[in-house]
Amino acid sequence: MTLAVAVDAAGPRTLELRYLTDGLKWRPAYTAKWSEADGQLALNAWAVVDNSTGTDFTGAWLRLVAGQVNRQSAPMPPRPMARAMKAEGAMLAADTGPPAREALGGYHLYRLPVTVDLADGTSQQVPLLAEIKVKAERKLVSEGYPQAHGQARGDADPTHPLVRLDFTAPGGDKAEPLPAGTVRLYGRDRLGKAQFLGEDRIDDTPRGAKASLDAGRAFDVTVARAQTAFHRESRQVFESGHRITVHNGGLRPAAVEVLEAIPGDWTILDSDRAHERSGGRARWLVEVAAGADAILNYRVQVRN
Repeated sequence: MTLAVAVDAAGPRTLELRYLTDGLKWRPAYTAKWSEADGQLALNAWAVVDNSTGTDFTGAWLRLVAGQVNRQSAPMPPRPMARAMKAEGAMLAADTGPPAREALGGYHLYRLPVTVDLADGTSQQVPLLAEIKVKAERKLVSEGYPQAHGQARGDADPTHPLVRLDFTAPGGDKAEPLPAGTVRLYGRDRLGKAQFLGEDRIDDTPRGAKASLDAGRAFDVTVARAQTAFHRESRQVFESGHRITVHNGGLRPAAVEVLEAIPGDWTILDSDRAHERSGGRARWLVEVAAGADAILNYRVQVRN
């Protein structure tokens, strides 16, 4: 890059240069430790900074902006990270503590307390947030999409419900928001060793907002759905019956949150278990004993 500068008189000057560049990006990376005994989730966060600009930066002060920044110009495609570090490489200056945060134009700005060296084609990992501990509720969630406008062609294959952890981000003036990023979830086995339980992505989560992590699917529990009846009352009104069978092959009782995303304007005409509306879906909580089945039957009317 060539820069021409004109001055009125000879002498030293201080020049501050600002420009936008492509090839620098960052992303939050979380690890979460889940304690099933007390329902506590411990979150730690780092910022992974990638440099594919073609230029080395030595002793750089980093400022990280969290939020959805709008850009009209198309960014250049990133260059290959030929000398990229391992994704879970050593942190930089881990003993310096997390960066200072401030609100800026609807976003959050993080100022790192130390300089970093960013060689071209590498990634650097730096602390982002101090450990955050929250209470989390573990759920088994099964969502279905019943055929309500026609006769179903056979029964659907059984599925395994999602293992979901619901939690609320800490609130208050001293709490920290959670920038969007991937969360890797770990739990301890009987020997106290950390074991990988799955990973999920959280969206930008303000202080005091609700969030959830889907770690994977429950091994011992299955949910089978079948249409048991169908009747077309008119061109716009349909009635159908459905049976949901929850099987628990585990050694402990299980509770499964069953969600049915029913299309159109629907009304549950009959159900052998209590239900409620949840975000436009029908919701049941089905409890099933160890080594047993639990059956849910319902009938629904749909208007187009």
